[in-house]
Amino acid sequence: MRFMTSDRVTLVYSDHGSGQAIILLAGFGVPKEIWQAQVPALVGAGYRVISLDGRSHGQSERTLKGQSLWRRATDVHELVTHLGIKKPILVGHSLGAGTCFAYIAQFGEQSITAMVDVDQPPQVLNTRHWHYGMKPIRWAKWRDYLARPWGAARFKAVDQTTSALVTATESERPFQQWAMAPLLLDHLRHNWRPVLAGLHCPCLIIAGAASPLFKPQFAEVTAQMTAQGTAVVIPAAGHLVMAEQSAAFNHVLLSFLAHIRQV
Repeated sequence: MRFMTSDRVTLVYSDHGSGQAIILLAGFGVPKEIWQAQVPALVGAGYRVISLDGRSHGQSERTLKGQSLWRRATDVHELVTHLGIKKPILVGHSLGAGTCFAYIAQFGEQSITAMVDVDQPPQVLNTRHWHYGMKPIRWAKWRDYLARPWGAARFKAVDQTTSALVTATESERPFQQWAMAPLLLDHLRHNWRPVLAGLHCPCLIIAGAASPLFKPQFAEVTAQMTAQGTAVVIPAAGHLVMAEQSAAFNHVLLSFLAHIRQV
C-alpha cells in the first residue's frame, strides 16, 4: 500500500489484521520485511499490524528530503491520521526506536497506547554521565562504520524466511547508504533521556544479550527512567533481536501486550 506525506514523498506500508493497531518501524537501512516473523504472530493474537518503510528505505520513495528523526516521526503521525488510527502501539528497532522517541516528543504520550524499544538506548553516544551507548567506536572513522552492512550487527543468523525477503527487497530497491548519512548522524546525536523520564505509558525495552552495538544493561537502566518500564534481555541475540531469536522475541512481545490488555 502507498501513502503520500505532506511534503509529497510516497511511502510504502503493509496493513494486516484488525483490532488495536501496532506500528512496526525498522532501523537504519533495513526494510519492513525484517518484521516478517512478527506480523503473523501479532495478527493471530488479534492485532492490526502496520509495518512502514521509512522514506528512502525498502520500497518507499528515494529522496534526500527529510533526513531526520523528527521528519520520520511526522511521517508516522501522518500515516496514523490517514488511516484513522487512535492511540497506536509503537514498536521500533534501532533507528526505528529513535523515531518512536521523536514521535512522543512531538505528539505527546497521550497519542499512543504503549511503546516497545528494540535494542536502542535513548542516547547513542557515551558521555561522562552516560555509559550505555554504542560500544567503543572511533568517530574519526565514522565513514568506515557507515559502510558496514546491516549483517554486521548480528550475533547469529537471521531466520531463513526473513533473510530471503530482506535480501529480495534490498536487491530490487538497494538502500543508498552514503546518501542517507545525514539521517544516521541525526540519530547518533540525540539524547532522548528527558523524553523517557517523563513517560507514563507502558514501555517495554528489549535488548540483545550479545548485541555488537550496545551493552544489554542499557535496557534496565532505560526502563527505570519511565513510570511503567519493563526490561527484557534476550539471550543469544544480537542487534537484530526480532529476526535472530524470533520465537523468544514474539513470546516477550505478546506477553507484554497481553498485560496491557488486562490493565
